[in-house]
Amino acid sequence: MIYPDDLYGIGFYPNAIVSFRMLRIPTPDQVTWQAASQYYARSDLSRVGDGFSIVSMIYDVISYESIARFLDHLDGKESAELYVRTDVRDGTFAIAANAFKIYKATMWKPLLFGQEGEPIVRTSKAYQTVQIKFINAVEQIGYL
Repeated sequence: MIYPDDLYGIGFYPNAIVSFRMLRIPTPDQVTWQAASQYYARSDLSRVGDGFSIVSMIYDVISYESIARFLDHLDGKESAELYVRTDVRDGTFAIAANAFKIYKATMWKPLLFGQEGEPIVRTSKAYQTVQIKFINAVEQIGYL
């Protein structure tokens, strides 16, 4: 049986991605994927994208331990080049398992004090509304 936590993963090399289940990181509550970082409207009212892909993993509630497992990949820095296996479902994939791709991307350290939109609410054991963002994502073909 394939669990959703097995489909999501993160790692330093494309052939050595560790699943979220192995890292004991929960599946994101929401994943947004943009094929391009900016979109422009043309004169014929069509739209064209420009720039690299962006992946955002949003957690409604995530424990301190789980966020620490994400931040271990940053090694104390604000960002790091990583490989991420994520859902890129945009309505064109009938089978959900076919919607997962591997990207080389820059993972940003999440802002845990409320400047990324929604205020971050803290309890004694968890954060609420945390967004993990992967920018400059380039698809790695042949690794799935």
